[in-house]
Amino acid sequence: MDIIVIGAGEVGYHLAKELSSRDHNVVVVDISHERLERIGEQLDVTTLCGNGAHLDVLQRAEAETCDLLLAVSNKDNVNLVASRLAKGLGARRSVVRSTDVDAVVSRRGLYSSLFDVDLLLSTQLLTTSRIVQRVRRHHNQIIEEYLGGKVQIRRVSVTEGSRAAGRMVADLGLPAQTLVVALFRDDEVLVPWGDTVIEVGDQLLMAAASGRMPQVEKLFSQADEDLGTIIVAGGGRMAVAVCQALTNYTVRLKVIERDKSRCRELAKILPQAIVLLGQATETALLEEEHVEKASQFLAMTGDDETNVVASLLARDLGAEGIVTLVHRPDMLALCERMGLDGTVSPRLIAAERILEYIDSDFVSNIASVAGGRAQVFERVVCKDSPIAGCTLAELDLPPGALVVSVQRGDEIWVPHGNDTIEPGDLVVFFAASQVLEEAVAALQSTRPAASESR
Repeated sequence: MDIIVIGAGEVGYHLAKELSSRDHNVVVVDISHERLERIGEQLDVTTLCGNGAHLDVLQRAEAETCDLLLAVSNKDNVNLVASRLAKGLGARRSVVRSTDVDAVVSRRGLYSSLFDVDLLLSTQLLTTSRIVQRVRRHHNQIIEEYLGGKVQIRRVSVTEGSRAAGRMVADLGLPAQTLVVALFRDDEVLVPWGDTVIEVGDQLLMAAASGRMPQVEKLFSQADEDLGTIIVAGGGRMAVAVCQALTNYTVRLKVIERDKSRCRELAKILPQAIVLLGQATETALLEEEHVEKASQFLAMTGDDETNVVASLLARDLGAEGIVTLVHRPDMLALCERMGLDGTVSPRLIAAERILEYIDSDFVSNIASVAGGRAQVFERVVCKDSPIAGCTLAELDLPPGALVVSVQRGDEIWVPHGNDTIEPGDLVVFFAASQVLEEAVAALQSTRPAASESR
């Protein structure tokens, strides 16, 4: 493929390195001569110095014939304008990285139409989801959150003693706005019916409004999930987002923040948490808060060095579950040398998500599940779509495919058989890989949405 990467930062570098190693033709565009010189020396790519939001620069990069534009600079306006201009010139697909979570969540439909974005990424949402997964690594796995976290897809395990074991799906007593999307049993991927019997050892793919998911999980495990005491170092946006996500579960949160005024703000934003004024690198403070007894220590300040030092100190004091937020590649390498294996890099997570999208042949713009055996993707329903005006019961989808959720304006719900699909709806679909092509064909006159990944 011919691929243009806008932005030669950490995300752009990682993508260019991976894609060029796969023998794609990659052009990297950036305003920094220094960054481009580094990439040009280390990678087999073409470099172009200029603003990716300028028409003449995109023309010099031959956007009119490119298969994919990856706009991943740290400037949202550059990324969005680059997408619109490149698509206007003839680029087949575009992926945009955004730092504005609110815009990704609330104005994604507008972005889709105005800027012609195929995949819209929020680094913060993606990273929040990854950290929560790490914290809950011994529990049920979050596959993806989408629509701004309002709907969640999760894989849950049916354990011995579960209330769901031996019962039919219709008899599970699921709360409103929840759906059993698929059942994984041995090597099979099944879309269950109401009379499908759940067995111990089954893996179920569930979709639900995020606030309903803890209720759903209680059906499948013997005990309520208690995440224990979690100490979070830092009170920035990313840390707050993680804390808010964790409050869906039984958890005791302690947040360490060095700024007094920010502590007052955090006390209002996170009423469930204990907010502590201090430095996460202070031995006395960590000892006083018994970091050695905490189930997790999350180093999430805005400074990589502080996060690494705090993590090392917490480990030396006896903490076991440690997550370290880092941004710079050199700090990632340092963490590896120091034995900190719980590192999380927002930019690398974004790059991984983009590569997953490419590997799914541009269909899985939400998630690939069960090792690629199934895909979750979304489409905007056009006026002439064969599914417009149909109820779910009337949809001509192949066995192994179904509708997971619908967004109409500001309203989002998990639909059932009598719900009608209307033009303009943003519809999320699930399809087993063996019927994916047939499912996509049944959705003619729909278009990919500007999916957001959290």
